[in-house]
Amino acid sequence: LRRLAAGHALLAQFNEARQAVEQAKLLHRNIEDEQGFAADLRVLGTIQLAEQDYVAARDLLGQALEIFQHAKNKPEQLVTWLELAFALEGLGYIPRACHAYGQVLELTNELNTPLCAIDAGAGQARCLLVNGKAEEAVQAIKQCLERLDEPLPGQTLRHPVRFYLTAHQILRATGDAAQADKLLQTGQTVIEHAAAGLSESQKTAFLEQIPEIRDLLGKAATRQTS
Repeated sequence: LRRLAAGHALLAQFNEARQAVEQAKLLHRNIEDEQGFAADLRVLGTIQLAEQDYVAARDLLGQALEIFQHAKNKPEQLVTWLELAFALEGLGYIPRACHAYGQVLELTNELNTPLCAIDAGAGQARCLLVNGKAEEAVQAIKQCLERLDEPLPGQTLRHPVRFYLTAHQILRATGDAAQADKLLQTGQTVIEHAAAGLSESQKTAFLEQIPEIRDLLGKAATRQTS
């Protein structure tokens, strides 16, 4: 049920996602599976993120993280810290978001896994830009780009559209328009690849109701008409 919910959420079918994960929560409560319950909370948190309810997302993800920390489940902490960082960034709590991204990077080093590392590095780059540290932001995003080993990241990036949108924004804001637009085009290709095979109704929701996809396509449309 939780995996079904996550699939619905990826397609911007948020009502269906919420219904499925609420059923999963009930079952995990009944069998006293605390970590399963925490994973359900994280899925609910990601749904709230997509709906840009950052307060609800922060609260749900914070609860999930506390359970995973108590259980000493570091792989689950890793993923949850990243989603929590997004919520904190959405709320404008930049120092706290930067701390959360740092926790992701510490865990990736400790666990010897690249999962979420580039996503977290891009998050730190956004925080640097917000804090007026443009040169450091450029260095950070370029380091992330160097770590990508394929044009259509599979497991390398957990949030590829958000990453390419970030890279575009930082490089354009600091004067590298050509590279910024190239990365915007790569982000478009990622979206088109993900949307292939969806029905028309699914594709419409996917393209219009997920914030980072909507933002990237909007910027791409603006570039094409300018």
